[in-house]
This record gives sequence, structure tokens and C-alpha cells, in this order.
Amino acid sequence: VEKDGLLERAREEHATLAVQLRAESTMLRDHLEDQESIISTHALRSEAAAVRAEAEVSHLQQEVKRLQRAAAEERQRLAGTISGLEAELKEDKEIHARDLQETVSEEVTRLQRDGIEEQQRLAGTISSLEAELKQDKETY
Repeated sequence: VEKDGLLERAREEHATLAVQLRAESTMLRDHLEDQESIISTHALRSEAAAVRAEAEVSHLQQEVKRLQRAAAEERQRLAGTISGLEAELKEDKEIHARDLQETVSEEVTRLQRDGIEEQQRLAGTISSLEAELKQDKETY
């Protein structure tokens, strides 16, 4: 009878332990699923962040290329503008040099004409004075 009682108590303890083991197993499985869900969520978030970062890098690379093209176009435009301005400056210098040469030539011609007129006037004055001197000599 005592064996039967021990056997019954062992069966009850076994059943109790089995229930506890199932409960702990269920609790551990739930905890593991929660952890897997958290890990999966973190992985998805990390993957999404990586995709966003790659997209941003791609966008920035495209923006850099666009800016490089714009800078090259601006350099070409400025080079054309500078070239045009240099050509205008050269032409303006040539025109100014011709105008200045013309002005100098006109001034030289005017001065020569004035010099000749002054020589003629002085020659006339000298001739008049010589005639007066001659007349004065003859008179005295």
C-alpha cells in the first residue's frame, strides 16, 4: 500500500513537474518569439536605414555630378565672355591708337603750318625792318 502511495505521489509530482515544465517551455518559447520579433524589427529598421542611406548617397552623387556639369558650363561661358571682352579691348585699343595717331598727325600738321606762317610773318617783319634800316641809312 505504501508503495502504491509513493507511486501515486511520484505520479502527481511528475504530473505537476510536467505542467510546470510545459508552462516554462511555453513562457520560454513566447520570450524567444518576442526576442526574435524584436531582432527582426531591428533588422528591418537597420535594413531600411541602410536603403535610405544608399538612396541619399546616390542622390548626393547625382547632385555632385550635376554641380560639376554646371561648373564646367559656367567655366566655358566665362571663358567665352573673357575671350569676347579681350577681343573688344584689343579692338578698342586699336581704334584709340588710330584716333591718337590721327590727332597727333593733325596737331603736327597744324604746328608745322603755324611755324611756316610765323616764319613768313617774321621774314616779312625782318624785310620791313631791313627796308626801314636801309632808308634810315640813306636818310642820315
